[in-house]
Parts: sequence; structure tokens; C-alpha cells
Amino acid sequence: MRISATSRYIPRGRVRPQAQLRGAAGAPTSARDIVMQSIYADVLRWQSAANPTDVAGASFHPAAVQQVAIERNIALTDMALLAARQAVQRSSSGAKRTVDQIVVCATSLEQDLAMSCAGRLHSEFSSGRPPLAVGQLQGVGAFLAFQIANDMMAEDAELESILVVGAERWLSPFSRLAGSVAALGDGAAAAVVQRGSAAGWSIHSVTVRTPLTLPGRVETWIDDEALASVIDEACNSAGLSAHSARWIVPPCIAPGLVGAISARASLPADRTWCAGPDDIGYLCAADPLAQLDAFLGVVTPADGDRVLLWSTGLQGQAACAVLEYQAG
Repeated sequence: MRISATSRYIPRGRVRPQAQLRGAAGAPTSARDIVMQSIYADVLRWQSAANPTDVAGASFHPAAVQQVAIERNIALTDMALLAARQAVQRSSSGAKRTVDQIVVCATSLEQDLAMSCAGRLHSEFSSGRPPLAVGQLQGVGAFLAFQIANDMMAEDAELESILVVGAERWLSPFSRLAGSVAALGDGAAAAVVQRGSAAGWSIHSVTVRTPLTLPGRVETWIDDEALASVIDEACNSAGLSAHSARWIVPPCIAPGLVGAISARASLPADRTWCAGPDDIGYLCAADPLAQLDAFLGVVTPADGDRVLLWSTGLQGQAACAVLEYQAG
């Protein structure tokens, strides 16, 4: 299984992450806000947490992030479509503009509550199978989607291509501050996963870990121990050590946290690529796909180069994948 193409859509608008804080904390002002607060009560609670657990003594305050990407015009599904179209066009499926299966990852809610992002993509690309959705895992959702893709291809010999799409748009009543570890941006990203050994990034291993639900615990927190463990497990499954990875691509969270987690997982700092938090912010479900696309746009890989891609959710979720470039 390989990633044959990636893409991302990042809106041009920028906003200070504190801009929606006051509105998010207030009482709902519309029927839509009431519905969103009811459905996404846990998300709103973890966003409002002010004092998350620090990781290895690292500290970060989102006020240090000057701006994040904001989409002022088009809906979440439209952003997902823009990213998905480009990814499919770049892949070997581009000529026929179809994919066999679609997996959508998101944490925020579509502006039109009657709209299904997965259903819209299913219609756009004439997928022959019902679409799937992965929710509420934030930056770990795409890794679970890769695991699902691998399992489905193992069971279905006729399944040739799977489109994985992540998209987020943080409208009121949501805040753009996720505790004090990340500032949330809007955007979408996509990857086409295909069967075969043609040129592309083979997915050698994927490890995902989600925490048990702890009663009463809804604050933002990063599980550095779980992250170090899944990074080690993914590397062992791929038959390499962390030091043998050519590049390391982390999530777009606080640089201090990235550094602390990297140190705990024994990841070499000089091989860690990061666009920086002032670029677009943490794109939550779209973040790992967006980071991977940005990274692939600035590197020229050689046959056999390996990339370690890791990410975290904001409630203790952890994931890591090892990719290897094959020239075909």
C-alpha cells in the first residue's frame, strides 16, 4: 500500500487565535449554535481548558502564535473537495477521476448541518463503496484511516484506491485555542492510497493509540509517554530505529512540545522538519495530511528514504507511521 499523491487547501485569510474566544465562551445565539454546543459539548470543554498537563516541563501559550488560517467564505465540505480533487488529479487515478473508497476525517462540524462531507465526496468521485468517516480523534484520525485502508485492501482484492481526506473549519461557538498547547486553523488536506508497487511512499507501519475515557477528564492534554511508545512500536514494526529515518515530520503544535516529545522518543532534532506554528496553525484532523503534503513539496527523496510521521490528538491520542519512498 502506498501514498501516490497528496494535496492541501489552506485559505489565505489569517486571524489571531484569540479572535473567537469571547464568542465561543458566551451563550449560544442561534439555533445552530445550540445544536453544535449540544452535539460537540466535549470538544467545547477541552478547548476551554486553561491549564493542560505540561509535557516534560515544556510550556507554551497560544498568545505566542500571531495568526492562524481562517476560511471566511466556503464550507468545510467545499474545502475538502478542493483538496481531494487535486490529490486525485495528481494520482494515477486522475485520468478517470474516480476512487474506490473514501474515508473522511473531521473534528469540527459542517456549517450546513444537513450536509454530509463523506456523501458529497462519494458523489463527486463516483466511489463504488459506501464512504466512511472517522471523527473526534483530531490529529490521529488520518492514521486510523490508513489502518482502515490497509485492512480493507487486505480483505478486498478489487479495492485499488482509497481517498483519505481531512478538513476543519472552526466556526462559533468553537474557540481557536485548544488549551495552551495549540492554536487551531482552518484547512483541508487529502491523500490517495493505492495498491501496488509503482512510484510513491509505501506505508510500512502505522501505530495508533487512544486513551481510555477518564471520568470527568475533558481538559486538553498531550500524552508524551504514549507518543514515545507508539513511535517506538511503529519503528520496530518497520524494522528501523528512529535514528535511521531520513526525515521526521511532527504535528503543527507548540514547538516546545514537539521538542520535548522528540527528546523523549529519541528522535534526532536535526532531522525534524517543521513548518512552524505561525504558518497556518494546528489543522486537527487535516494536520498530518497537510504537514505531509507541505513536506513533500520541499524535499527530493531518493529511493529507500524513510519518513517518520507522528501526530497527537488533544485528549491523549497518539499515532505514528513509517513511510518509505520507492522510485517504482
